[in-house]
Formats: sequence, C-alpha cells, structure tokens
Amino acid sequence: MFVATGTTTPQTINNNGFFPAISTDEFVKTQKLDGIIADDRLLFALTLAISQTNSELVSWQIKQEGMGYFNLEDVPSEPINDISRLVTLYKQAVFSFAKASLLEKYRDFDTTALGNKKAENVETNIDAYRRDARWAISDIQGKQRSMVELI
Repeated sequence: MFVATGTTTPQTINNNGFFPAISTDEFVKTQKLDGIIADDRLLFALTLAISQTNSELVSWQIKQEGMGYFNLEDVPSEPINDISRLVTLYKQAVFSFAKASLLEKYRDFDTTALGNKKAENVETNIDAYRRDARWAISDIQGKQRSMVELI
C-alpha cells in the first residue's frame, strides 16, 4: 500500500481535556503504517482527525459534563482489557479519519501510472475508514448506525 521511507518519532497530541491525548506511535502501530509517513504529515492528519471527531461529539461532551463527567474515561462504560470502551471507540474514530485522510493523499507518494492505479484501488478503503469513524461516533453517542441504499 505505502512504500517505507523511514521511521516516525513517537509524539503525544494533547487534546481538549475531556477527550484523551492521542499517541502517534499507537496510531502508526495499529494502522500498519510502520514509520512510513513523515512526522509533520502524521501530526497534521491526526490533529485534523481529532478536530473533526471532537466537533462531531461536542454536544455529547457538553451533555456528559452536565452530568458531572469531565473526561471521557469517567463516563460510565464497560471496560475492555482495562480500557474504557468509549476511549477505544474515540480512538477508532480519530484513527479512521486520519487514515482516510492519509490514503486520500496517496497519489502524493507515487504519481506514475501504477501509482494512479493503486490510488484508485484504495478508494473503497477510504470510504470504509470514514464509515468506521462514523460508526464509532454513533456508538459513543448511543445512536443507531444507519445504512442507506440509493435506489
């Protein structure tokens, strides 16, 4: 999918205080990037993904704070592997938005005819990552996922 170009330096992106900080190292490892994206590009994609996810959850966050929960980890949720399910879903949303954004820039890596063909092949993956982000956000909010089929 991507061509290895080096390693990234692990960094933490601080969040708004309610939602957790995001580790670039965790993103790289869970999304199979393996140090192939430049640090600046990685930070930018994750920062935009955090912004987008937080914007979509702002009303939900305000509601939680009104109930006395001032960070995501405090909101009642079943733990899975000692981590709040909501924290895992939040990371899923952020990581999915960031991965979709990076995949959209795929042609930047290889603009040859072969590269263009590969870029066309990842279009389905981009849509799947955006879907995964939306589903994670819906799950956090306790909303039903919906699928719409055009006739």
